[in-house]
Amino acid sequence: MKIAVQLYSLRDIIKDSGENLLAILPRVKELGYDGVEFAGYFGVDAATLRAALDDAGLVAVGTHIGLENYSPENFDKTAEFCRTLGMKTMGMGGAAHDTPEDLRATCAAIKAADERAEKIGMSVYYHNHCSEFEPNSEGVIPFDELKKAG
Repeated sequence: MKIAVQLYSLRDIIKDSGENLLAILPRVKELGYDGVEFAGYFGVDAATLRAALDDAGLVAVGTHIGLENYSPENFDKTAEFCRTLGMKTMGMGGAAHDTPEDLRATCAAIKAADERAEKIGMSVYYHNHCSEFEPNSEGVIPFDELKKAG
């Protein structure tokens, strides 16, 4: 079995620093991980990150970035960045879901992003958090609606 680490769990070490992000990758491999899920890139370009992953013997299994990165105007740039890192799946971590309008907009955006991804041989996943399993202001469990949208 291959195991990846979510780099958000190392945020206190990375400290929003590209230099720290690059420095932690070999250590992640030494600890026995095979891959990483990114939680931001901290100004490091895709080619540099890919080289650092390759040097460390790691793979990028996904990413944990905001929904705005998957908008029609940002999608191609996001997909190209993820492809350069070797990803086939692109993740988004959290989005507005407290009101019915927010939840509908989030579901529509995720569905549209996944349809665009499918056309280029990729897919989109939603990196959930505990709040998606708690009733929102309307008493709706957001994760239930997110599943329906998928």
